[in-house]
Amino acid sequence: MKTLFTFTTLTLAFVCRWTWAADDIEYPDLTKCPIQVQPMGCYRDKDTPNRALPDQIANSRDPGSTVFMEPNLNNHWGNFAAFLANFICQCAKKAAKEKRGQYIGIQYYAECWSGEKDTSDPQSEAYKKYGEANAQCIDNNYEKYDGSKSPCGLYAGTQLTNYVYKITELDQDVLCPLHFKPMGCYNDNQVKPRPLPDYIMNERDYTLPNWNGHIIDWNGWDKYMPALICRCAMAAKKGNYKYFGIQFYGECWAGNDEKELKKDGDADKDKCLVKLGAPPYGQYCPSKSEQEGMCHPQLCVGVQKTNYVYEMLQGPGPCSKNPCKPNEKCIPNPSLKEKFKCEEVKE
Repeated sequence: MKTLFTFTTLTLAFVCRWTWAADDIEYPDLTKCPIQVQPMGCYRDKDTPNRALPDQIANSRDPGSTVFMEPNLNNHWGNFAAFLANFICQCAKKAAKEKRGQYIGIQYYAECWSGEKDTSDPQSEAYKKYGEANAQCIDNNYEKYDGSKSPCGLYAGTQLTNYVYKITELDQDVLCPLHFKPMGCYNDNQVKPRPLPDYIMNERDYTLPNWNGHIIDWNGWDKYMPALICRCAMAAKKGNYKYFGIQFYGECWAGNDEKELKKDGDADKDKCLVKLGAPPYGQYCPSKSEQEGMCHPQLCVGVQKTNYVYEMLQGPGPCSKNPCKPNEKCIPNPSLKEKFKCEEVKE
């Protein structure tokens, strides 16, 4: 059986590589997908009424299927990586829209399986019930799945095998054009100099001079929060900062010293949030190791006396190498030739 699988897959790849077209692929890689996708692993299914994931909601391999979805896999064997990224994304979007729970399975190269519509148990892990089947899944190069779970990895099951992804809905409208990565959740004991010393923007107190005209939208938090973080990132980039953090839900702090921003220590898990409140209604921020396993790292904010910190990826800020004297503070200033100025620290 193992030999047959290898021969079938490699032969199919060899015969069909010449047929491909890319103009009908909306999401050629998972970083462009508006849905967070986290690889979970390769699992067996059975051709019985009691499927591991009960409903087939999309099929791009059989034009006769009642759930057929373009583009057709038969036109994309030679462009399988882009096809698979798009198929995973479209599958996740459909499952999220129809409220089918948190898991999807990519089966038989281009079948999308998921939970029942409006499922009452969105976190059910029934997909595991028939056990793992790593040898029966492939990656985007038609190689056997090696058990790894690359954050943006492209995997598919063969016949009666699901490669399972966990999904979280994101809103494409608020994805930020700037590039930054999460660093973690850190305490701020509010003793000067602060871990992130510069309070560059705020959206919680309109009486302060750094108020930017926006105010915290508690009722529309899920859409407000990513937009807030993007505005903070833009302010940090404008000031040539390397690091920025969100504190107290709507404060934007920035700095250039990685050691300093961590000086008050890691914060407790409940001090940085994705959704407001405590579980099950709220959602704490994933840990550093969990963030590293995501294709789109989860956006988070800190509560009072806590920074959730991000690192800008557009290059180091002008103060990142501490160009000033020990008794001076480096102040980013884009208008100057050096892009910074040094000010004496007053005791």
